[in-house]
Amino acid sequence: MKKIRAFTLIELLVVISIIAILAGLALKAFGPVIEKGRATTDRNNLASIGKGIRIYLNDTDDSMFSLTDTVAWPAVLQKKYVTDWKSFQSPFDKRLPFSGTPPAPISYAMNKAVLDTVLTKWDNSGSTVIMAASNVDTAIPGKTVKFIVVTSADGPTKPVINTPPTGVDLGSHQGRQSINVLFSDGHVEQMDWAKYIDNSTAIGKQRWSPMN
Repeated sequence: MKKIRAFTLIELLVVISIIAILAGLALKAFGPVIEKGRATTDRNNLASIGKGIRIYLNDTDDSMFSLTDTVAWPAVLQKKYVTDWKSFQSPFDKRLPFSGTPPAPISYAMNKAVLDTVLTKWDNSGSTVIMAASNVDTAIPGKTVKFIVVTSADGPTKPVINTPPTGVDLGSHQGRQSINVLFSDGHVEQMDWAKYIDNSTAIGKQRWSPMN
């Protein structure tokens, strides 16, 4: 009977090294595909929230959320208009998903300038930023994305964006140079970060202020 030869330690180490190299190559190859999938989910989340906001506005005679509300806007939307908490967490947000026990993680923030306003009085009803991811700088090599820690339990002043935000390359994908943005007409657009935060031009001012 032929004796089966066992692998030596060196042979096992070689095999493990080859597997590790192949895994690294596969990750590098599929990385852009994975990121594109996350960006699509991110866009869908914002679109869902946008639809919920439109229905909310129909119920409130076009009055937006207020900074003096006792309940934060995510909780208001989730109760009736966007019932799945998953829609409020970006796939780029690495916090644990909502477990069913409050508070739920919130990845998106509202343009502060649209709060306490009435939609029918807006000058730029279609081109104003409503919402985007609330990203912050991590100061970590590789531009790792980090989200401002906001949950459904926070007050109405928490999940808002200063108008406009500041910082360099704080987007959610494409090397942190791109970010998905929900606009007041309901469409979601991928924007270059530098363009997103610019308010030095007339178009930029319109983007961040609904009433010029």
